[in-house]
Amino acid sequence: TPCCSAMGVRLVLVAFAAGVVPSFTATVGSLARSVSEDSITLGVVPIYTAPRPNYQRPLGGLPLLASAEHHVVIQASPEVGTYNHAPQIRRDRGHFHVLWKNSPYNEDQDGQRILFASSTDGRVWSPPYEVFPSMPAFRFGCTTASAGVPPVCFDKIHHNGLPFVSLNGRLYAVSNLRRHDGPAAVYPVPPSDLNTTLLRRVLAPAVLTPGGCGGNTPTSACPANNTRWVPPAFGPLLWATDEVPTGYSNISSAFGIRALDAELTAEEVADRAVFRDPMHQRNITPKACRNGECGPTIGEQTVYSINGTALDVILYRGAGGAVPSGWPGDQGCANTSTCVLLSSWRNTSESGSGWSALAHTNIPDLGSNLNAGSLADGRVFLVWNGVPRPHVNDSAVCGGRVTVRRNPLTLAMSSDGGHTFDRAFALYNSTVTKRYCGSAKPFGPSYPQGWAVESEGSALDGLWVAYSDNKEDIGVTFIPIASL
Repeated sequence: TPCCSAMGVRLVLVAFAAGVVPSFTATVGSLARSVSEDSITLGVVPIYTAPRPNYQRPLGGLPLLASAEHHVVIQASPEVGTYNHAPQIRRDRGHFHVLWKNSPYNEDQDGQRILFASSTDGRVWSPPYEVFPSMPAFRFGCTTASAGVPPVCFDKIHHNGLPFVSLNGRLYAVSNLRRHDGPAAVYPVPPSDLNTTLLRRVLAPAVLTPGGCGGNTPTSACPANNTRWVPPAFGPLLWATDEVPTGYSNISSAFGIRALDAELTAEEVADRAVFRDPMHQRNITPKACRNGECGPTIGEQTVYSINGTALDVILYRGAGGAVPSGWPGDQGCANTSTCVLLSSWRNTSESGSGWSALAHTNIPDLGSNLNAGSLADGRVFLVWNGVPRPHVNDSAVCGGRVTVRRNPLTLAMSSDGGHTFDRAFALYNSTVTKRYCGSAKPFGPSYPQGWAVESEGSALDGLWVAYSDNKEDIGVTFIPIASL
């Protein structure tokens, strides 16, 4: 039952028996009791009170946020790569930065790399630059056969971009160099000899500079008002751990990736130490949990803090409303009423406090990546694909392959610090036609990541959201603070 805590934030009393996933009806806005009365804990399950979306109506029946601006970072092409997806966005010292994964045509194919672009105003973006280069499986070689054990050769290696981090005030891009069938997680799990996370400092942004045409064109032949992009500057590639991951020695040598403290500058040693300490994670990126690691990952998740409290909340992408036993996949919802986000919470002020058992929210969800965060005034935003709908056939490009339609991208706002999401909008409804076939490429905008800007003027203050469109193009949308 909704109540008022001593801190003035509406919460839901929820009790969880160990290992039990509460049912939808027992946990959303209600008091649930476990076997033992002593196990009742003060926690929160987010509530959605905005209009329920209906995929059969235009924009899912949600109002369009007409004040939003939409800008293109990159358009897919065979020259750059027809697969572009999963962007991360950050503003740092007067510049926006976006990184994303890129490959010739398929998702997470062998040799997938990470590209990077900069912008001063979020509207005009630099060309893409390679921040984590392609490291295909053939560059790794094979393990040495021993005691009757045959050599093992990797069949697929790809980069997976992670949120930017600020380490001792220095900005770093982050990627996980993933094996096709092996451990791959952010430090400190798995053990250091298996950790494959890479760091690379962003020394300078790409900058639009007057004069010159670049290349071999003499300056005298350039238009008087011509401008050119000066490429960004990056530091060396660093392993997140101080030892080279097992099986990665060849690639480490070939690309000069540094691991030992003796190979790093004093600043890099200090920065990596901060990155490796989970107690610092929230200080280096708002997309991490406070005072320790986030709960167990089940597919994809996002975290935010209940304003004015010590509670952190994680929202999880489910599998049609169920807890996935593995990767939930690209969802479509045969029964759209069951497709909702899952949640878990933790009191970060209690040392050793664990995450609650998973509970169903009533927040509608198509089943894609999501991002939540706080504005300066304590309000919480959620950007995600919030219009559940059945699968469709991708007959136009991929020969009738079953896929999902992720239109529109949606935004929900909570004015009480993240307990109740009472306003929802269609943020971006793509009309861009999918142009290239490739694996795991649904229609529409998805995998949004937000960054809130404040105290930089009306042209910048608000919420900036990066996303991919058809997993081909990368875009950003700006919502002025007055419209939130």
